[in-house]
Amino acid sequence: NRRGFYKFKPYADGYENIFFEGSFNISKIESSGNVIGLELHLITNRPYGLHEPVIHNFTAQANTPIYIIDRSDDVGCTNINMEITCTSGGNLTIHNNIEDRTVVINNCSSGEKIILNDPIISSSVSSHKIQNDFNFNFPRLANTIGNSQNIFTFSLPCAVKITYTPVRKVGL
Repeated sequence: NRRGFYKFKPYADGYENIFFEGSFNISKIESSGNVIGLELHLITNRPYGLHEPVIHNFTAQANTPIYIIDRSDDVGCTNINMEITCTSGGNLTIHNNIEDRTVVINNCSSGEKIILNDPIISSSVSSHKIQNDFNFNFPRLANTIGNSQNIFTFSLPCAVKITYTPVRKVGL
């Protein structure tokens, strides 16, 4: 009986990459003063499962489209963790066409590593007051009923790592 929600992976065909975040309540089943079994009751923090984290590593050239499919079963937006290493200095914009959403980070330096993980942004360059140069539009993936293709364009060349956990609408 734990108070927090922890990763639970069912051992069943079709669930190899799926997990739930839950907490078990356990009750003893007794007969004649002896414990003959346990009754387990799983409570989850959401009504669906999650896929193991998906990671995309790529090198973005300036203004060249990068295509990423949102693998979530849930229509809408999925928060992502984005790590960017700029290979050129300047003002960085990241545009995602599916939402017409643009991230702006000004005054980037060559070699600077920027981490965007809503609601946190950080920079490897201690003198860069990144919070003053950021428009607070965090990048994310999105999908609609008929479209799950996100097309990102970066205004500066950079190395990028995107990590996200897609929703899987499955039950136990």
